Amino acid sequence: MNERIRELAEQPDPLKEAVYEFFTKYLNRVEYSDSDRPFNPITIGCCRVMMLQPLGKLLDKMRELSGAGPNPLEKLKHENN
Repeated sequence: MNERIRELAEQPDPLKEAVYEFFTKYLNRVEYSDSDRPFNPITIGCCRVMMLQPLGKLLDKMRELSGAGPNPLEKLKHENN
């Protein structure tokens, strides 16, 4: 039984890979405007104000669990301040 669990743990996780790709290829993408300001061209929005913070926390958790790392734009913002 333990060996079967080990085998399953060593297999690639397609959901984790998909979430990783979602962040690294799309949400973490940084482009520069004509005035040379960095921005994320792809964003996720919500028209329910009460849902913004929980959604942001969920996305941060998904980003962390997938191994995608922080949004590079956040690092750029901190470097410029």
